[in-house]
Parts: sequence; C-alpha cells; structure tokens
Amino acid sequence: MIRRQRPDNVDACGHFHQAVAAIASKGWTEEALREARAQLQSALALNPPFGLGRAHFALLRALALNIGIIEASDALSADALEAAEHALAQHDGDSQVLGYAGCALADLGQQDRAVEILERVLALDPSNAQAHVALGATLALQGDRASGIEKVRSGMRISPRDRRLGFWGWFLGLTLLRDGRAEEALHEARTSAARDTRLHLSRVLQAGVLQSLGRSAEAHEAFSAARQLRPLLSREEMLASDGAALVLLIEPLWGRA
Repeated sequence: MIRRQRPDNVDACGHFHQAVAAIASKGWTEEALREARAQLQSALALNPPFGLGRAHFALLRALALNIGIIEASDALSADALEAAEHALAQHDGDSQVLGYAGCALADLGQQDRAVEILERVLALDPSNAQAHVALGATLALQGDRASGIEKVRSGMRISPRDRRLGFWGWFLGLTLLRDGRAEEALHEARTSAARDTRLHLSRVLQAGVLQSLGRSAEAHEAFSAARQLRPLLSREEMLASDGAALVLLIEPLWGRA
C-alpha cells in the first residue's frame, strides 16, 4: 500500500512531504495553505498521476474556500473538483486518497456522494481517523448532528496525537454550538486553541460561545486574540467559516477588539 501511495518520482514525493510539513509547522494559516498548494502543484507537474498529491490538493483548496482564507469563485471550486475527480479515477480503492477526495467533495457541496465514498473508506480501513472525522463533518452538515459529533469524536480518539486535532476540534465545537450545547462547545474551543496556538478559528469560536453565555469580557479577550492571529479577519471570512449565527453573536465585539 505504501508503494502504491507514493509516486515513482522521488522529487514529486519530496514536494508532497513539504506540503504536509508547511501545515504542520505553520498551522492552518493563509501562508501555510498557499505554500502547501504550491508544493503540491510542483509535485503534480513532475508526476501528474500522483493520486495522493492530487487528492490532498483538492482537499486543501476546498478547505481554504470553506474557511474563507481564499475568496470563493466558480473557477477555484471547479479546480478543486477536477483535482478530486482525477484522484478518484487514478487511485480508486486507496483509502487515504479516497478519504481526502471524499472530504473535498463534501466541502464542495457533494455531500451525498462524499458520504458514500467515506463509508467505503472506513470499510477498507476502519482506523482511518481522517475519514471518520470527514464523515462526521459531512453528516453534521447534512443535519444529523448527533451522528456527526460522535463520528468526529471517534476519529479524534483513534489518532490522539494527530497534528490536525486543533482543526478537527474547532469544527466539533462549532457543531456543538449549533446543536445548542454551548458549554461543550466552549470546552472544545479551548482545547482546540491549546492544541494549535496559531489557529484563529478556535478563538473566534470561543468568543462566540462566551458571548452566547453572557460572558462579554471573556468574549472580547478571545476575539482580540483571534484578530491578533488573523489581522485580515473579516465578517465575510467568518460567514464562510462559521456561519451567520456566530457572526451575529460576535458583531458587538468588532468595535472593541
């Protein structure tokens, strides 16, 4: 399986690992995502059939669109979708490729198809933490929050040292807040912030939850921390990543942060 996942061209494999390292070392920042996409583009230029690289490229582009780091456009969405389709065509049956591509499809709005693919991934490899989280996120987005929350938590338990735990925990907390479970959401937001000190999303979530609980002073502090981490943070960006309800909660904090 390892041999099948790697491209024949060692340089392309090196670019792939540099992309992974960019996110690991710099967090889910605009700079890191831009560097990772550039590294993956270099890998694919050297080895176009590299399915794992193409699936990862699709996922990072879809995530960047969904958290508002890059401005949404039909062209960028089409680019991500094309990469996911190519990955699926080239490496159907490879659980890691399928997991990344399935998650990308969910982020691009093809949620029913994503569920089918991610369930197939878990049939192939029940220990694929990323697929558990991606399936949980997709189920939550479809309205089945209870199943989605449990599936995300299952994936996080499977991989307790995963470099993505901060990001996954942010989404879990956001889903808990949408489900009316504010205290649990606050716990996940704080845990996410501790796991990834560079992630502004968890501070935004923390601010929104605290504001919903009437703890305005603490909310102001959390939102100030978010804006220090992400000086370019805008309402439009938060609408993409967090939704209108959380943006409405945070609205009173803009002039104070």
